[in-house]
Amino acid sequence: MAKVILICGLPGSGKSTIAGKLATSLGLPLFSKDKLEASIVENGALKTEVLNNVGYTLLKNLVDEHLDRNTSVIVDFIADKNRVNELWPELLGKEMVVIECVCSDKTEHKRRIESRRRNIKGWYELSWADVEEITSKYTPLTPNRLIVDTVRNESSILEKILNYVSI
Repeated sequence: MAKVILICGLPGSGKSTIAGKLATSLGLPLFSKDKLEASIVENGALKTEVLNNVGYTLLKNLVDEHLDRNTSVIVDFIADKNRVNELWPELLGKEMVVIECVCSDKTEHKRRIESRRRNIKGWYELSWADVEEITSKYTPLTPNRLIVDTVRNESSILEKILNYVSI
């Protein structure tokens, strides 16, 4: 049965890096909410302030299209419980594997945010103050998740995730 493999966590927690490595390892499609939204902004269709609904709609459609074809997908976004309940509640009814990325070293987390350049054309970078605001509101999507600390060795994290996902 096809699954949604959801890689979630706070900005700068390493979720996009892990999602990319997992997609390569499993040979599955990967959809990143930020990259989908950035392509809309880059083409002048919408301003960033009104993108949340559009980003979730794009994710929903892409995920459903693949699941209808019995193809598992990897999805990369914050996936806070409140956001999902408001903007994509149907996600909770899907066959899903949730991996939450955390960065246990606050100094390292802040360094990542302040130095990152994700090379997403037309997209903005968050400040540490933005991340602190998101953190204050962040509620994990589900208690049924694998939590990986991205301060650790990437290859051991990937191995742990591959064992957990078992596709």
